Amino acid sequence: MTNFKNVGVAIGIMVGLIVSIFILKAINKDGKFKSKYDEMQEIVRGRAYKYGFWAIAIYELIMCVVADPSFDLPLSPFLIHFTAIIVGVMVQVTYSIWHDAYIALNTNTGRFTAVAIFISLFNLLIAGIAMARGAMMENGQLQDPFMNLIVGVMFVIIGIELLVKNNVDKAAKRED
Repeated sequence: MTNFKNVGVAIGIMVGLIVSIFILKAINKDGKFKSKYDEMQEIVRGRAYKYGFWAIAIYELIMCVVADPSFDLPLSPFLIHFTAIIVGVMVQVTYSIWHDAYIALNTNTGRFTAVAIFISLFNLLIAGIAMARGAMMENGQLQDPFMNLIVGVMFVIIGIELLVKNNVDKAAKRED
C-alpha cells in the first residue's frame, strides 16, 4: 500500500509541475514561461533563496533532534520533511515580497492573484474534505491531507503579505 501511495504522490508532483508550466505562461503578460526580473530583484531573490535554504537547514537540524523516537510528534515522516520545504518557501517569499522582488516585471498581477486564490481554495477544500471524512489524523499522527491545509494557509499568508505590502507602498507614496 505504501509503494502505491508513493507512486501516486510522484505522479501528482509530475502533473503539478506540468500544470505549473502552463500556469506560468498564463500569468506572464508576454505569454512566456520565464519571468523577468531587473538586476535589483535578481540580487534580492538570490539573498531570499539563501535565507530560505538556511531556514530549511535549521528546521531539518531541529527535526533531527525532535524526531527522535522518544518524542511523539503528531506528523508523519512525509509531513516532517514537506513542512521543511514550506518553511523555506515562506522565508524566501516573505523576504522577496518585503524587498519588492516577488512579482516579476512581466507578471499580470490580476491573473497571478486569481491563480493564487484558486490554489489556496483548492487545497483548503481538499483539507476540509479530509477533515470531514476523518482522514486528517491516523494513529495520533497528521496524515498527508494536512499538506493541503499547509499549502492553502501558505497561499493565504502570501496573499495577506502582498496586500499589506501594497498598502504600505501606497501610504509611502502618499507621504512623498
